[in-house]
Amino acid sequence: MIRNVLLIFLLIVVFLNICSAATCHCHVISTYYESTETALIKRQLHEKINPTSRTWDEAIRLAKDFASQMTLEERCNMTAGVGGHCAGYVLPVPRLNFNGLCFQDSPSGVGDGVQFSTAFAAGIQIAAT
Repeated sequence: MIRNVLLIFLLIVVFLNICSAATCHCHVISTYYESTETALIKRQLHEKINPTSRTWDEAIRLAKDFASQMTLEERCNMTAGVGGHCAGYVLPVPRLNFNGLCFQDSPSGVGDGVQFSTAFAAGIQIAAT
């Protein structure tokens, strides 16, 4: 169970590193709401900004490679998190060049006074789109 949670979490981390919120676009949605020409321009810009786009198979391989280098304690810290100033805080692993994550739980994505946090869209925001 913990191994599955860790793999899913690592896939999310790898995906976030591959596709930042500012530059990631879903091609299918953008072509639905925009002209094909506009969608093509956005896709070309995305490819220039993110020239190392990876497939899911590559992302899964990277996540497995990353997890295989971690100690049991590092895996436990990553899946359970630790207390701190964030709603959920994942400790950094400097030897693997992982800076950690600071999750928040505010409907707007970020709570009061917390900087450098990772925020996922709230359900109401997803429903509104």
